[in-house]
Amino acid sequence: MYLTTVMGNATIIFLLCVDHHLQTPRDFFICSLAFLEIWFTFSTSIQVFVLLSSGQNILSLSSCFTQNYFSLALGCTEFFLLIVMSFDCYVAICHPLLYAAIRKPQLCVHLGVAAWVLGFALLSYRQLFLSELSFCGSKIPHFLCDNSPLFKLSCSDTSLLWKIDSVFLPCVQVGSLCLTLAFDICILFCVLHLPAASGTKEALTTCSSHPIPLSIACGSCVTLYRCPAEDVSLSVGGVSSPEL
Repeated sequence: MYLTTVMGNATIIFLLCVDHHLQTPRDFFICSLAFLEIWFTFSTSIQVFVLLSSGQNILSLSSCFTQNYFSLALGCTEFFLLIVMSFDCYVAICHPLLYAAIRKPQLCVHLGVAAWVLGFALLSYRQLFLSELSFCGSKIPHFLCDNSPLFKLSCSDTSLLWKIDSVFLPCVQVGSLCLTLAFDICILFCVLHLPAASGTKEALTTCSSHPIPLSIACGSCVTLYRCPAEDVSLSVGGVSSPEL
């Protein structure tokens, strides 16, 4: 599964780089999303490979914190990239005459970099709180150092950290979902008013692939973070983790 994910996304990046016809802003964001997916899967799979090859089943706290940070930061970055991609589709379909003027290469690069910086910067606060926790156990019955396994292993009071996560993580998920759906609804109304059937088909083809990664990302994250960390089943988290 890991090799399939890497090869698939690497092929997308390669085709977008070598084909001069695939140099549009939409293709740039697809390339950014494919690059993110490679590192998103790598952030958790590498720990599994190390444990399987070494025959050990214990992760150090530093490795666990690093995995937790990068997996959540990359997840937030993916949500932000999906918003930018939805906005790009909205401008391309609803304002085609202004598309070339609005979506300049410099703006695309700035939006892509902003999504990455914002995703990693917003998750930096968690490392400060996690570093102050003390832990009683040494094993986590989970392949991912997610919130629930870490909180169950901690001897400290995790109520403050859980309250912050219970507000911040849903805000990122719901906020990105609402913005994306708002753009998609505007696109749908615009498509329905197109005079030619061929134009409607082309517009739907252009944006039909966007709801698929959005539904997968939102569905898995809602399953993981819909309830308090102490009430989350670890088996449910293992099945629904978006890194797989």
